[in-house]
Amino acid sequence: MSSALSFCLLAAISVLLYVEGGRVGECRTSCVERNVQRIVRVHLRDNYVMVGTCKNATVDQKAGGILAGEPVFESIVTPYICDKNIGIWTIDELDKEGVAKFPVRCPSVDQVAKDRIDSCPK
Repeated sequence: MSSALSFCLLAAISVLLYVEGGRVGECRTSCVERNVQRIVRVHLRDNYVMVGTCKNATVDQKAGGILAGEPVFESIVTPYICDKNIGIWTIDELDKEGVAKFPVRCPSVDQVAKDRIDSCPK
């Protein structure tokens, strides 16, 4: 399956899994998206929510990829994890895929009020 098709499929699935105003337990989606990136994959396991957030690549990032001999990419997906009982998002260093580059741009970000982001657990 092509990476562009995989990315689109992940984005569609993530929309379907958005639950109760973007919240799973204490894990709020707005606290990981922060008005700058978009969740494109979701996995629920035991007491954890694992997501991949997509951020469009900058000109500098794309140039760095080309110079390193990598294929051209338009976005970067970063894995995060959150304990449903605590609600704090951290980078998921144990994610099998890790940080991944994709040849397509991210879906648009749903903007939320600044006070909603400011109320995220730290």
